[in-house]
Formats: sequence, C-alpha cells, structure tokens
Amino acid sequence: MGISVEGAHRSDLEMKNTSEKAYTLQYKPHEPGIYLLNIKFGDDHVTGTPRLLICMRARWHQSALHLARI
Repeated sequence: MGISVEGAHRSDLEMKNTSEKAYTLQYKPHEPGIYLLNIKFGDDHVTGTPRLLICMRARWHQSALHLARI
C-alpha cells in the first residue's frame, strides 16, 4: 500500500492498523493550504482517493480508512 500527501508544503503521515482492513491515518501539514491525499494498493487508487484536503491550521488531522474492497 502506498500513501502520499501532495501539496506546496511538507506533511507528516502516520498510519495505524486498527483491525483487519481498517486503518487510521493521521497527517500534519507544516503549513495551511490545499493538499491531495493519495492511497494506492498496487497501481490502483483505493476507492475515495485521491481526496482533496483543505487544511486551515498546521495541526494533526485524522481520517478513518476502511479497505473492504481490496
């Protein structure tokens, strides 16, 4: 699985496996702005990605990710 956040500034990423095929993703942009979250399994994007992220403050954000279709 490949995960990336694209944007004008660097972002920190943490992903934790919470159960079978379920993950929690935390990301922290270093500057406010618009980012693009990419999650791929092999060469294919996971359903719902890429996802547009609009971050107003540089703080940790969290998303739940369920990979039921993989």
